[in-house]
Amino acid sequence: MAGQSTSVSSLIREAEERQLQEVVAGARTPSLSVEQIRQRLDEMIRSKSGWIQRFSEGRSKRPDHEIVKARAQLAALVQAKDLLKGDQNAPDRGG
Repeated sequence: MAGQSTSVSSLIREAEERQLQEVVAGARTPSLSVEQIRQRLDEMIRSKSGWIQRFSEGRSKRPDHEIVKARAQLAALVQAKDLLKGDQNAPDRGG
């Protein structure tokens, strides 16, 4: 292995990536209908919205970077649902 250096952290990242790919592949079965996908997105939107409401202020406030991340995740969920239902308000994503 002359000339090749593999760090422990890169080996860990590769193993984590393989695990992620296995989980993602497994999530493709069983196949969901568009309506089932919309329902699951609704559930996730409600859950993420509740989390933001509970943890964005007060005694249980989470760090700002967690709130920003949660709001970005909520935006992705809402916009994915808009795209699935053919919402005219959904921005054109191209591609």
